[in-house]
Amino acid sequence: MPPADPLVSRVLGLLLPLGPVEARRLFGGHGLYLDGVIFALAFGDTLFLKADAKTTGDFERRGLGPITYQGRHGKMIALPYWEIPADLLEDGEALCSWARKAHAAARRFEARKKPAPAASTPRERKAPASLLRPGRGPRFEPDF
Repeated sequence: MPPADPLVSRVLGLLLPLGPVEARRLFGGHGLYLDGVIFALAFGDTLFLKADAKTTGDFERRGLGPITYQGRHGKMIALPYWEIPADLLEDGEALCSWARKAHAAARRFEARKKPAPAASTPRERKAPASLLRPGRGPRFEPDF
């Protein structure tokens, strides 16, 4: 069921070619997700797309900026979500193109923050030092 927010309903309709975009309530607005990755935010009548070093230039050339808020001690903090050009809400094909770039930026961000995978087989794992006794193998204690 689409959200009651008119902007989100409109954007979800325009983004149908991308696949199953999902809207979830977030911070008094909505987050838009594709493949489980958040790539856009909608607040009021404004849509913001995720951007990174590869894509911020597209927004800057249009004179657009990121979402900002006042943090501790009055410091302004910018989020990596940038306001879209207003004309994109009239052109679904162009919006999909920008949204694909935002989704790619979001996936790059997600890839950077994932930890290295743990050892995959039991043989590769070492017993914790607390279980080892000198000259003997690992010590296993029953949990009953």
